[in-house]
Amino acid sequence: MLYILNSYIFKLLFNVMIWLTLIGRGGQGIKSASHIVSTAAFLKGYYVQSQPIYRAERRGAPISAFIRISNEPILERGYIYEPSLIVIADESLFIDTNLNKDAILFVNTALDADKLRSLYNIENKRIITYNLTGLTLQILNKSIISVALAAVACRLIGLNLEEVEHAVIMQLEELNMQEEVDKNIELVRKVFELISNSNIENEKKRTKSVSVIDLSYHHPKISACYISVPANSISSEGWNVNKPIIDYDKCTKCMICFIFCPDSAIILNKDNYPVINYDLCKGCNICYVECPTKAIRLERNEATLDR
Repeated sequence: MLYILNSYIFKLLFNVMIWLTLIGRGGQGIKSASHIVSTAAFLKGYYVQSQPIYRAERRGAPISAFIRISNEPILERGYIYEPSLIVIADESLFIDTNLNKDAILFVNTALDADKLRSLYNIENKRIITYNLTGLTLQILNKSIISVALAAVACRLIGLNLEEVEHAVIMQLEELNMQEEVDKNIELVRKVFELISNSNIENEKKRTKSVSVIDLSYHHPKISACYISVPANSISSEGWNVNKPIIDYDKCTKCMICFIFCPDSAIILNKDNYPVINYDLCKGCNICYVECPTKAIRLERNEATLDR
């Protein structure tokens, strides 16, 4: 029996980010679904970040995919602890999944929302259920639900059918099987038909401010090590075979040699050009290796010419 679902659609507005989590098992196509959702959002013109996370990489093992969608650059990274929308491919995953009770929850199951809430003691007030596995068997003759999951997620976050179809075609083009592509497009259209968007304007838009700390510039001298006296060996001459020479015509004053020198043998003059103190230089050549403009060359140390 087909149910017409009242969906809670997120509308992507200025300064609004969507946090989406897909949860399933290896073999259910969670990674592919996340690619389709991310691609569809990107085609719509949004900034997108997608991160699938595996446990054991085997069929049946739990897998999650975290997707962030925004119309501004995305500054945060990593695990999504408070998703706007959670799409679950297998109801058995309620056993070890921590759910955000304020999130909208879609579950691939034959159970209705009230039965599911009672069976698993779910606190989420907004639960949408549908038997996607049955639908994919009906249309694809297979239980591969990746495209159906992606279509649900895209529908619930307010993406257009055209972008989703395009994303599905891009995901499946390597199959080089037009019949399979056509069936999956039919599946996407069916999902969009089944999930109603009648409550778009009633959905509370979730926003979240991201704290960005503006660190003022500080000179590398503040954080670099400093040695006030020469090395405590009798003499460093004789084993530092090569010594670095700075070509100031190539030097851009990037200070990388100054920062990387392990013995503070490089100082900065009043014009912020590096100057090598050969009394401290041990000939490690780190400055030569790290210099991005190749402004440092190596010359044989005069003290070792007779070696």
